[in-house]
Amino acid sequence: MIDFLIRKTIKNYKNIEDINVRENYTVLSSIIGLITNFILIIIKLVIGIITSSVSIIANSIDSMSDFGSNIVTVIGSKIAKKPADKEHPFGHQRVEYITGLIVSMFIIFIGGSVFLESFQKIINFKAFIYSAKLFYVTLGILVLSIIIKIYQAFIYRHFYKITKSLTLKANFTDSFMDSISTIIIITGLVATYLFQINNITLSFSIDGILGILESVLIVISGAKMVKLETDYLIGKPIKKEFADNINNYIKTFDGVLGTHDIMCHMYGPYKCYMTVHVEVNSKSNFIHVHDIIDEIEHKVEEKFNVNLTIHMDPVDINNPELNLIKDELNTLLASISNKLSYHDIRIVSKNKVKTLILDIVVPYDLTISTSEISDLIKEKILNEKNISLNVNYDRIFID
Repeated sequence: MIDFLIRKTIKNYKNIEDINVRENYTVLSSIIGLITNFILIIIKLVIGIITSSVSIIANSIDSMSDFGSNIVTVIGSKIAKKPADKEHPFGHQRVEYITGLIVSMFIIFIGGSVFLESFQKIINFKAFIYSAKLFYVTLGILVLSIIIKIYQAFIYRHFYKITKSLTLKANFTDSFMDSISTIIIITGLVATYLFQINNITLSFSIDGILGILESVLIVISGAKMVKLETDYLIGKPIKKEFADNINNYIKTFDGVLGTHDIMCHMYGPYKCYMTVHVEVNSKSNFIHVHDIIDEIEHKVEEKFNVNLTIHMDPVDINNPELNLIKDELNTLLASISNKLSYHDIRIVSKNKVKTLILDIVVPYDLTISTSEISDLIKEKILNEKNISLNVNYDRIFID
């Protein structure tokens, strides 16, 4: 059913990197959300008022916030597809992260509201007497709302897997947590009714206690989504698989000896500005190498939709002294940590003084300090070679 709707309503639905296609996915999911959430608002609000159930009323308010978040999502997707302009030269795709953040804040707000209402219900406990008819009608409506919410969650998850939109992921999380919340409400409803038909008088509010549990789950899920959205806004490393695919592709070009220092700034799910250092033979013709670099940048943009800038690093591959140091350095770094690597290594002579210059890539979780690494290189490798050391320590920008 979902795939049928996608094929019938979204033109070129397989071209997910197209910003217009992504917007159509978001709009379609939001329209489905608007319709189903409106139905849920009406039925939950009516039952909540009739039964004086704070958890059901809170659940209906949650559906109202979902309704509002669907509208926010549509507006956000419209803004995100706008082309770059003078004020925003990198485009507007990061608006998707902002709309996801707004949805996440909705979730936390509702969680807090449910907590306060549930706390008041516990303090001001007043038993509600269910008739058998009202009990079964309420139970049936709540079960129906679970089915609708699970259907919503399935749609959002399906669309998220296609688009990788964090807004849709936030909506999926919200719908899933709503399903859990409604199950909690049903548990309280059934327990209260069973106590009632067995003439057991309650001195506390089961509805209020389960409402507090519901609120905690809602706030936790919202907080997790806030962290995810803010991580992307602050700047997350790109995935290793994505970086490896680009690195391996660049290495297929003639004259490329290796790559390093890959760094990517994401301005949206598919808006990547990347820099990478490409190693070439220092003896190669400069003009020829420059033509290769230009070709790589063009081909990578075509294949991966990445705006690539390449820094060319000349490598001296026929220096016996340097090659020996490389072998010794490989052994030393491997003995310290298999996460250490180096690049841009060369020996420079100035005023009859030789200096080994290199960059060493250091992971954030390495226990040994950079000064200790430098001391080991001087002691184990350069001590008897009369060569000084100049090291620049880099960090990893890949997850």
